[in-house]
Amino acid sequence: MTERSEETPLPSFTQRVTVGSELSVSPYCIGISTPDVVVAAFERGINFFFVSADLHWPKYAGTREGLARLCARGARDQFVVCATSYMWHPEFSVGAFTELLAEVPGLGHLDIVCAGGAYVRELPDRLPRYRQLREARDFGCRAIATSFHERVAARSAVLNNDVDLALIRLNPTHPNGRHDVLDVVDSGTQTKVYAFKTTSGFRSHAQLLELGIGADNWAPARVDLYRYALSAKGLSGVLMAPRLIQHLDVLEQAIDHGPLSPDEVSYLDTLFGHVNR
Repeated sequence: MTERSEETPLPSFTQRVTVGSELSVSPYCIGISTPDVVVAAFERGINFFFVSADLHWPKYAGTREGLARLCARGARDQFVVCATSYMWHPEFSVGAFTELLAEVPGLGHLDIVCAGGAYVRELPDRLPRYRQLREARDFGCRAIATSFHERVAARSAVLNNDVDLALIRLNPTHPNGRHDVLDVVDSGTQTKVYAFKTTSGFRSHAQLLELGIGADNWAPARVDLYRYALSAKGLSGVLMAPRLIQHLDVLEQAIDHGPLSPDEVSYLDTLFGHVNR
């Protein structure tokens, strides 16, 4: 079973997922964004934010500023921050987390620390240090996460409860996460799984027409790819990069439409798999 029932609604901004033993986070996590969107998302019930401590540092400037604004309001205890480092050497990651805390006034602690861009060959050397951070509550860490670039590594980590949160690619050009990773979520695992790169490979209606896809065919909106991911049974949430407050409006409207049917999921797999070859 890889899709939600069509009668099961998609999660709202204000619903919560338990990560680790004590963190309660929204199913929607804001990554690269703008200060205004970060604040607006928080005001609408999203309490989960993802920020890099090293790679793509400039792209997260808006997110860091938005978090600083929330901290200035005295709201730090009302949201959860997942900070990621892409450094393979675990001690370098510690330095990156220290610099992130120094950069964002009032942030104070990192609720989740994430080993970013993980592969099978190097993850065994990284995870023990992250577990130490969680056990010692260094940086205030209460859970650990990994973003995976290999499904075989993600499947093993989820099945064995190696991390509290696993982030995997899931979109119509990377559809096999449903079968390779999410199928083991029902096997007693406590690890929660979120999708990232959810809208990668999207083509607009005009682009599809240029590629010879007929006007009578369903041309999904970009936001339908979030519905695509969230329709997968076992997925707890998505990591997003909204740049405009209107993007939150559109997403809320799409959520109201509910999950895609298995036929619609299959259609998108075929459609975007074909045009993005």
